[in-house]
Amino acid sequence: MEAIIFSDSHGRCSGLEQVFEAHPDAGMFIHLGDGLREYDEVQMCYPGHTCWGVKGNCDAYGVPGRTLLYERIAGIPVLICHGHLWQVKAGTDRLCREAQRLGAKCVLFGHTHVPCCEYREGILLFNPGSISLPRASSPTYGVLRFENGQVSPEIRAV
Repeated sequence: MEAIIFSDSHGRCSGLEQVFEAHPDAGMFIHLGDGLREYDEVQMCYPGHTCWGVKGNCDAYGVPGRTLLYERIAGIPVLICHGHLWQVKAGTDRLCREAQRLGAKCVLFGHTHVPCCEYREGILLFNPGSISLPRASSPTYGVLRFENGQVSPEIRAV
């Protein structure tokens, strides 16, 4: 199963639309916050997809939703958050400890606008960067493939 991961669209729909168009057969789309309003608008144009999202610090006012999801994707326990509540701009230690506490094997987070794909103590820490306001050279998003109890991560440019 393929999951497409976005974060930090900050009011811009074009990158989201491009990625939805590029992955019509994806099993799910997940937005990691700071852009849930436009994510809701875009996903309505692509009915039939499983779409999840969590609130970021810039989504705090007027956007319904949770700041944290703990779900199983293809049997793998996944922690889904924006990251600001764990101060990820200062490092991922707190977020890693939360994943350990919950028993997650994969953590999806945003907030930094910088892609991250690293394993720590058996946990995949994955940040797709920003779909519209990157601190890297170009907008990015993530593709995760869940197969046979494993997760294969990839960061792609829009």
